[in-house]
Amino acid sequence: KLNIFLNTSQKGTIKVENVTDDIYNNSNIVLNISKKKVKLSPKFENGHPIYNIEISLTGLVDEVDEESPNRKFLRRNKDFITPALVKKTIETVKRDAKEIIDFCITNNVDLIQVYKYFYKLKHEEFMKYYNLTKEKYLSGITYNISVKVSSSY
Repeated sequence: KLNIFLNTSQKGTIKVENVTDDIYNNSNIVLNISKKKVKLSPKFENGHPIYNIEISLTGLVDEVDEESPNRKFLRRNKDFITPALVKKTIETVKRDAKEIIDFCITNNVDLIQVYKYFYKLKHEEFMKYYNLTKEKYLSGITYNISVKVSSSY
């Protein structure tokens, strides 16, 4: 899950569960991610720190696990990334990202480079904030997570 935040890992897989639409019937789907871009941007609004996390994923459906797949559709179409699958993928990635952030806050460990980016890009404002919060700086930050999913087909 930590790879979600790292630009060094460009490829991987994401398992998306319970996708249902005209094509998928409560399917568990594995997406093969061929490209990932992560943009981490710190900012301050009225003295409050905000950490924006933008994740862009490009990939294809690798596996579909369901009892009665629509094989006719799957044979005719090469791009199986439906709006329902995109929505579920975004929910899955956001949930995983939130779990990592919660872990960092609970254990007071900065695995997602919050300090580094605030220190580097918003040094003066961040040092004022950090001097007030010290080791608990992670818990006072608002984390905004946005996810985009597209097909590599």
